[in-house]
Amino acid sequence: MTQLFELIAATLWFWTFSIGFLVSIITSILILFCPPLRWVLVLYLLWIWYDRKTSERGGRPISWVRTFLWWRLMKNYFSHKLISNEDDEFDPKKNYLFACYPHGMLPVGTFASFVDGCRSIFPKHEAYTTVLNIQFWMPVIRELFLSIGAVSVSGPSIKYLLSNEKGGNIVSILIGGADESKYSKPGKYKIILNKRKGFVKMALQTGAPLVPVFSFGETDVFDQVDFPGFGCIRDLVKNTLQIGLVIPKGKYFICPQRVPVVTVVGSPINVTKTPNPTNEQIDELHRQFVDSINRLFDQYKYRYAKNPEDTVLEIV
Repeated sequence: MTQLFELIAATLWFWTFSIGFLVSIITSILILFCPPLRWVLVLYLLWIWYDRKTSERGGRPISWVRTFLWWRLMKNYFSHKLISNEDDEFDPKKNYLFACYPHGMLPVGTFASFVDGCRSIFPKHEAYTTVLNIQFWMPVIRELFLSIGAVSVSGPSIKYLLSNEKGGNIVSILIGGADESKYSKPGKYKIILNKRKGFVKMALQTGAPLVPVFSFGETDVFDQVDFPGFGCIRDLVKNTLQIGLVIPKGKYFICPQRVPVVTVVGSPINVTKTPNPTNEQIDELHRQFVDSINRLFDQYKYRYAKNPEDTVLEIV
């Protein structure tokens, strides 16, 4: 019975956070045609407008929501583990930028690690995960994102947290973003990094150490359906809505596979605060990060990848 509850929790998690925004839009439109509820929606939309800056000012995490039984069951379904090298020290007086890979269909590893604030291994830090700003304009689903410690992935939002003089903040970013979901295939690790340098610039501007994070098993959670012409549709949706369109195929087609997901936190790359970094400085730190994520992958793939000898990290 426990396994059934875990399956339901993991499936509900995936579909809530993948298409919750779409359900929110459709429901809101339907409510507009229901006179008794119309004004309730209008008042709520006014509240969203008034509250629009919260996602860029540290969000509104709620501790009891971050420890929901739902999340625990979901993590148990994937036998999720969060691992950090015992030799690495994370100074509670510093802020850290966690650059996470891979995105997968929907990031199991990043969500499972950050939903409860990473309290298991970073008890002296407050952890935040980042999502697209559009999510904070969607009725109801925005409240769920805010309550689990999610903030906008916009520059001002990240800089606000990483510039905290008291330190103690961890901000995670999925560098590959929604674009990377199209590469998610079981047993394959293909990530988007070569031209992604905005996070490096942010680390330099704030002086926050840059930390590589990799989740093994992430791409095994779902396979995906593909057919001729779908790539054009996917690109159109990505360019207009900034959302990665994929058709997942899992257990019973709609359920994620029960596979272990292990999130490994690498060693921090210390950064000298540089308010106006040059292109050369950005490129140098970017090279250091690429080397670091490669080392992290090669070091741990023999423990957590299914076929380590045949498994490589492809960076595009």
